[in-house]
Amino acid sequence: MDKGELEKLSIEHIRIYESFEKKEKCALCRCIEDFENQVLNAISTDLVMDLEFFPKFVEQYTFCDYHMSKMEDMRDKLGMAIMLKKLITLEIRKMESGQIENKVSKFFIKKANEKICFVCEKVNLKAMNSDIDITLELWKNKEAFRENFRSQDFFCFKHNKLLINSAKEKFSKKDYEVFKQEIINVQMKYCKELESDLEWFINKFDYRYANEPWYNAKDSIYRAREVLKKDSI
Repeated sequence: MDKGELEKLSIEHIRIYESFEKKEKCALCRCIEDFENQVLNAISTDLVMDLEFFPKFVEQYTFCDYHMSKMEDMRDKLGMAIMLKKLITLEIRKMESGQIENKVSKFFIKKANEKICFVCEKVNLKAMNSDIDITLELWKNKEAFRENFRSQDFFCFKHNKLLINSAKEKFSKKDYEVFKQEIINVQMKYCKELESDLEWFINKFDYRYANEPWYNAKDSIYRAREVLKKDSI
């Protein structure tokens, strides 16, 4: 798409469009990761010092292990340290006031009002849902985008399912069938090649193939894990 066409799109549409111009990994996973990092950066910079944010956070949210580890990997650890200190201090205050649940069995039961991960909610509500809608809109209205869509390496099965289900709801039957076939073509090509690479990876553990080259099989386990994503973040 030329510069003039891009200028007609919103920032969110351009973000999705540019992600699909790249071919490595799932384009929508890449969008999710970018947005996820924006949320984490906001927490460790602006939000952590927001006097109104922390009380609301404590009341409704927590961090899942996945996003806690991502915070740990961030370059700027000052904001993370401040946030963690606040959370630890809060737990100390709870213990001092006797706010401890002693019935172990309740630990394993998810309650209706149980806190959810702040980052997971933001990612799922904004990035994932809006990204799917924008992708379908671009596919329907921009031929250049559709060419990029058809030339993707793969979609993880989480986004593959979301795209197909959303397309079924939003598209006419004719457009849906075309869309479904295009995404199946992308997935089938990649998965067939991956299946072959995994088979060769397995063969390499047989002494008869010990001296044979790896070809494209060496990272096949990692690639299989990437494409087989099914659960939400």
